[in-house]
Amino acid sequence: MVLSRRILLACTVVAGLVASSFSAIAADKANITVWLIPISEPYVNWWNNHIAKFNAANPDIEVTAEFFTNDAYGPKVTAALAAGTIADVISLPAGPQGFEAVRQGKLHSLEGILDKSLITAPSAEACSIDGKLACLPLYVAAHYFFYNKAHFETAGIDVANWADPGQPTWAEFEDAANKLKEAGILPIAHGTADGWAGAMYFWAFQDRFGGLKEYQDAVNGVDGLTYSTAPGFIKAAEAVAEFGKSGWLPLGYTGIGGGQKDTLFTGVRAGVTYQGPWLLGRVEAEAPEDFRFGPFKFPKIEGGDPDSQTSMVGGFNSIYMSGTSKHPEAAAKLLQSYVEHEAGLSFTEQTQNPTIINSVIEATKDADNIVAEVAGMVASSSHVYPFWDNYVSPVIVEESWRLISGLYDGSVTPADYLAALDKAAGR
Repeated sequence: MVLSRRILLACTVVAGLVASSFSAIAADKANITVWLIPISEPYVNWWNNHIAKFNAANPDIEVTAEFFTNDAYGPKVTAALAAGTIADVISLPAGPQGFEAVRQGKLHSLEGILDKSLITAPSAEACSIDGKLACLPLYVAAHYFFYNKAHFETAGIDVANWADPGQPTWAEFEDAANKLKEAGILPIAHGTADGWAGAMYFWAFQDRFGGLKEYQDAVNGVDGLTYSTAPGFIKAAEAVAEFGKSGWLPLGYTGIGGGQKDTLFTGVRAGVTYQGPWLLGRVEAEAPEDFRFGPFKFPKIEGGDPDSQTSMVGGFNSIYMSGTSKHPEAAAKLLQSYVEHEAGLSFTEQTQNPTIINSVIEATKDADNIVAEVAGMVASSSHVYPFWDNYVSPVIVEESWRLISGLYDGSVTPADYLAALDKAAGR
């Protein structure tokens, strides 16, 4: 069949209009990118599913997630922030790097974009600069004690008899550790070969003795305060030295790494271990099927900072919004979708990470679920004390980890340990 020139021209015009229409639609669609770290397979799956649902519900927005390994991610973010090429939404700990980028306008403040009343007060505080929300906490990876319920029963320890079953005093903790030892049970699974594992106790002791403000002031040298002169740091270093001589730790603990320490607990050898939620996966994979365990907070210490007796040490995996995004409204809408109840509930159920969303905590408070229990513990905390590796200069962190075994075994004195931190800080 031969088409007339008029018909051919008409078809060409229609085709051009259709193509032009599709181009206009594509141009109007907000394409935004999210940079994330693949913390776990369930975490990656949740994000991919959430973004697919978000895209379907918002046809004018197309979100693409890109995942990077830990080693590659840090340098990529640092370079992109400097060059002004950061993604629309990025994952970054609540801490100095992100906060400084918000102050400089490289990342966008979330004040007025997100309703802070939807998330727990300690979470909002940890993600704020001068009271204004800088980032959205996804969840908190808090440190707490796991205890073996069968071992506690064998040793005659009933946490219900503590003044607070969710948090002993130091005297109650000391009594429990001694009873475990008398029953022939290793009281505490611990090891300092990996510096961070030993430093966890130093952080907790400093928080209990000196509090969050002292921590921040010593790190930043406010009014000349140093690690060596801050009373809480001095007491914390002395407490770690005493802890190393307590007789509660495994033989050869300075040669035991973080993974081996966890095995002492999941292998049903130890009564307690101080760890974060990442231990839950190992418990599920390695512990016997009848393994029963529960959580409690780091003990209260009489005479310590009164505002820091119910706090927890933790790190917030958080997300920030770019200050140079071409589609800030679309990026904001994605962040807002995370704090919706159903999204928060599915996140904590699927990833097994403690939620920071108030409605989810309320809905799951009676669940027989350690993740929900820990979320409630964090929500009731006076504050969350930031991981040193999220808040302190890497040079100081590395020095603190390098010398921590010596602080435990007595080869490094408390004064020398703190002096080394000050030297690393250039003081």
